[in-house]
Amino acid sequence: SMSGAPSFATGRVPPAPRPVSWDPKAAARELKDLAGRCDSEAGCRALERKLDARLAELPQPDYFCMTRHILESVRRAARLAPLHDTASRAKGLESPYGVSRQFIKTQLLSLSQAWTLDEWAVPVQAKGVPILCRDVPPIP
Repeated sequence: SMSGAPSFATGRVPPAPRPVSWDPKAAARELKDLAGRCDSEAGCRALERKLDARLAELPQPDYFCMTRHILESVRRAARLAPLHDTASRAKGLESPYGVSRQFIKTQLLSLSQAWTLDEWAVPVQAKGVPILCRDVPPIP
């Protein structure tokens, strides 16, 4: 739900981050490889741990918000995949891990574009306009 998105407000924000040497293409490749192993609870948990590590590499929360949003969404999908599998099997259905993996991989396709948007937004955000960061809710 977008109801969790922060309200729009302008004002003082921390100084712009130093240039970040984070490679979204390398991150996407690494995460896509791990997503391919998200066909069991253990495989999805490994992906979730790597996503936690990647999220921890991002600068303060006032910047790089689209990249953070994509990574949080992928982490949620990895977290939920085993639950979807259990619920489906309880109903006599086949495992939906394939759907979860494809959903994760599809989101990872946008990681480089999210990073580019975030880089473009830094100068605007540094002046107190919360573009992108106030446009999406955090994903637990």
